[in-house]
Amino acid sequence: MYMYMYILILVLVIIVILLILNNNLDRLFDFIKREYKHNIPFVGKKIIMYDYNHDVDKTRNRLIEYKEIHNVPNNIFQIYIKQDKLADEIIDNINYLKMKNPTWRYHLITDKNIDRWLRSINDPEYIKIYHDISPDYPAAKCDILRYLLMKHYGGVYLDIKSSCKYSLDEIIEPKIMLFRWCVLEVAQKGFLCYFDRRKRKYPDELVQWLLIYPKGHYFIDAVLHNIKLEYEKYKKDPKLIQDIYAFTGPDVYTDTIMPLLNDDNSILYISFTDKGFLYNILKYHHKFYSKNKHYLDLKVKIIEPDV
Repeated sequence: MYMYMYILILVLVIIVILLILNNNLDRLFDFIKREYKHNIPFVGKKIIMYDYNHDVDKTRNRLIEYKEIHNVPNNIFQIYIKQDKLADEIIDNINYLKMKNPTWRYHLITDKNIDRWLRSINDPEYIKIYHDISPDYPAAKCDILRYLLMKHYGGVYLDIKSSCKYSLDEIIEPKIMLFRWCVLEVAQKGFLCYFDRRKRKYPDELVQWLLIYPKGHYFIDAVLHNIKLEYEKYKKDPKLIQDIYAFTGPDVYTDTIMPLLNDDNSILYISFTDKGFLYNILKYHHKFYSKNKHYLDLKVKIIEPDV
């Protein structure tokens, strides 16, 4: 009996030590919040929505001089397409990001200005793929758009629900910064990471709701190339199973970039929380803020085949 008690106490002590060391406590809190928000029922909650004034950003950006930190241009990008208005906490987060980063240009891409951005990007091959993606899948459109923004402009991309506690000036590293979905770190190895492999080649999943890149980096070129290859398969074979994760999402991003990594070109963090990034600042799970059906619940094809 006493032996079991000693074992239990020892296990609890080890858990406490693991939580205290190496920012594991922050990672665990982030994990709990993420999972709690994902499963919490949405019962009659009122979400306040507002129109967004893009002219404010235009005026602010004109006053900010272009600069680069370790070749990363001072651009912050967020995307919110196929929506009419923004929730109040999203607008609060936008203002917070601009306040924390007064020397960074902020760009919000919505239905009101998406055409102008596509013309500015001027990449016909991939813009055709963007337009061929079913309007029922704005998430896939956002995926390819974020890669194009990194290719043609560079900077920092954050999902509309995401944020950062610190100034980006203090965070940007000389190497490409990549982040895994991990809760605990043991001996510099990822432990309790996201092991939902789906069809990925690699067990770890790189986050792609957060991108930090110089303009035209070859990691992004490789991701776009593999998206194009998958798109061509979808167009030719109507029987092929279409998977948003493998087409434009974290699976193609992870499987493309992982074999390219080395100690000279990148730094792979155990978790995004280690640098102060926040996955979800919303009060509820992000699907409750959308007027569109969640992409995992859809049966229609992402790309309509030619045959």
